[in-house]
Amino acid sequence: MSKRFKLACVAVLVTGSVALVSAPKPAFNKHQKAFYADPGLVAFVRPGLAIKIESANVASDGTITAKFKLTDPLGVGPRSRRCRHPRPRQQ
Repeated sequence: MSKRFKLACVAVLVTGSVALVSAPKPAFNKHQKAFYADPGLVAFVRPGLAIKIESANVASDGTITAKFKLTDPLGVGPRSRRCRHPRPRQQ
């Protein structure tokens, strides 16, 4: 075997090993509940709430009022009616 061929083989092996090491890892392991859930459900459910205070007012009688916006981390607000399934409806 020539020196060039050996060098090419080594280059291919190194490139392949780098590609395998940098492969994306699964988001969840078997010890987490989301591992067993439908991927569509996991993608739709976003934990946490984002609360944005839009205005606040203190009246002369001491009454405090505030206007706020409640959303999830992506800015989607809560639904005003119950939803039977976790996925948004396609139109």
